Amino acid sequence: MKLTALNKLVFVIVAVYIVSLSFVPLVNSFFRNGEWVGFERGAYYYRNNKLEVRIAGFPEGLGKPRIYIYAPNSSYRPIMLVEFDDRETTVNGYSLYHDLENLTLRKRETTVILNYELKGEVIVRKIIWPEEERVTISLESEESSEFVLVMKGRNCSMVNGMELGGSRSTLEFYRERFSMGFEVKGVGKGVVDFNLSSPAEVKVLRDKDRCTIAIEYYGERLSMTVRGEMESTAVSPISILATNVVNHRFVQILLPLVAIGAVALGWALWRKM
Repeated sequence: MKLTALNKLVFVIVAVYIVSLSFVPLVNSFFRNGEWVGFERGAYYYRNNKLEVRIAGFPEGLGKPRIYIYAPNSSYRPIMLVEFDDRETTVNGYSLYHDLENLTLRKRETTVILNYELKGEVIVRKIIWPEEERVTISLESEESSEFVLVMKGRNCSMVNGMELGGSRSTLEFYRERFSMGFEVKGVGKGVVDFNLSSPAEVKVLRDKDRCTIAIEYYGERLSMTVRGEMESTAVSPISILATNVVNHRFVQILLPLVAIGAVALGWALWRKM
């Protein structure tokens, strides 16, 4: 088939459009890496090369925030370290979810600020600030209050180097720093370090493969930094390749290659028609 100049021009325009679209995820990831991105009402995520932080949308009472890290041999999906439970977290006995009267969210480049207006005219501010390999979460009130901050975790096996025996066990202590060990089958072992702004009462309850962490503190502000690490298990190169096939970073690079290949194939077939 002999292509006219107009046919060629139309094909070039369509080809440039398709290839340009294929670069959008990669370019967006490059420029938005290390920045909060919103994708539905009240839902945001933050991603860098080490971790992910996700905030569930309204009116969900879980996952404000959820903190994930990447394992070297399982990069196709991040491993969740801990999620913050607004349903069980209380200030002066009022739940951040069940006793909520109004919730507003403000996003800045590196921080998200959640303002809670609770019953009893209790006003609380939660600040979420991820950076590099750690996430800092602060709870602030206008006056001294009784905070009970509740988090949920999975596959919890050790606390402060001590094994949690049985399928159900409880451990209590008063500290400013503590750690929680966990293991993900087929991925590896890891540890989460918690650094508090002041010593507080900490209770860890394990129920089978899930655990609940409750931190009790009295004051105007409770701040905590969460940092996770994983020591991955040895896996074959085939397994690493298989996991990376669906890795979002790999897909972002693969899309332009597929688009260019499809355009080239389309051109070759069109000329033979």
